[in-house]
Amino acid sequence: MYGFGDSLDTNMDSAKLLEEILIDYINNICVQTALVAGRRSKVTVDDFKFCLRKDPKKLARIEELISANKEIENARKMFKEDDGLENDDKKRK
Repeated sequence: MYGFGDSLDTNMDSAKLLEEILIDYINNICVQTALVAGRRSKVTVDDFKFCLRKDPKKLARIEELISANKEIENARKMFKEDDGLENDDKKRK
């Protein structure tokens, strides 16, 4: 809470209350998403997008996180490919 202007010594009651509110919100979103998923065996990202479609800020954040995740995956693949080439060069010498 310090990042939003609170003092360094945050009141623990305030932190616990904020945690309870956040947990309730996340639980509600998960329940709504499970209802949207219906009888399918698992919930998808699209189900979460559907539940948050009326909140443009949260929907934009989901898209941002998905994009960042794809970039990280691509960077890891490139790193592994580069590492594999270096190992092949070492084996040849």
